[in-house]
Amino acid sequence: MASNVWPPNDPETLSTICLSYCVKNLHQTICDYDSETDSYRLKSGIVLPSSVSNELSCMIPIQRQHFGIFSDPELCLCKRMNLGLVSDLTDDDLTCLLAHRPIELRIPLAQLTYNFIHIINRHSDSLRSLSILGSQRIFLELCHLLQEEITCNVRKAAQGSPETTGNRVFGRNCILSCPKICSLTMNCVNQFSSDILGTILCGLPSLTKLDLSDCDIKVEDIEDGLVSLKCLQILRLHNVLLVSNDIKRCFSVLAKITSLR
Repeated sequence: MASNVWPPNDPETLSTICLSYCVKNLHQTICDYDSETDSYRLKSGIVLPSSVSNELSCMIPIQRQHFGIFSDPELCLCKRMNLGLVSDLTDDDLTCLLAHRPIELRIPLAQLTYNFIHIINRHSDSLRSLSILGSQRIFLELCHLLQEEITCNVRKAAQGSPETTGNRVFGRNCILSCPKICSLTMNCVNQFSSDILGTILCGLPSLTKLDLSDCDIKVEDIEDGLVSLKCLQILRLHNVLLVSNDIKRCFSVLAKITSLR
């Protein structure tokens, strides 16, 4: 049929064309550029509506030099935050950027401390998708430090210390307190930190998509966490099944996740 011969008539919108030009020419359009600090800031008087700022944030390959553009959520709101290129992201950076209350967040672990868990928890009211990427060694080190704090907080709670956000959450054996998250991606877990992963999963009741590709773990070691995900529909385990010594047991665990589609 003729409809299958011709390509679809779906040209870019005028808005997309204009924003693409702005992204390629930031310092000539909507931003001032400081060559001494190698950073951009919005020109004085510019306030972007959320529909424009959201599309802009998806087009810009965000690096440290772009942080100034998103320094004020009132001027340029960023709801989909891909920080994967910011290899030197720190806890302070993350705190400032999460003032946008993003619905999607992608972060590298390289320069973060275990406090990044607390930072995400404090700003998790709108978060729907989270990607945590980095080396397995770094994640394992962060897990050890976090486990020490968990043990300390749970002990204090048991001794009748005043309840805090920390010991209340950890007392429920939850590490990430993000009940609205629907999608979680992690590539940095190994067999020595898989118990932490199991605990994390138990605290994400709304999760529908889980991507653990390239993690050095055995599926059977996180059985409790996986089975607790009553809404899980998509589970990606690329390069994970190769780690398991007992494929039969591995698939028996997967068979228990009856919500998978």
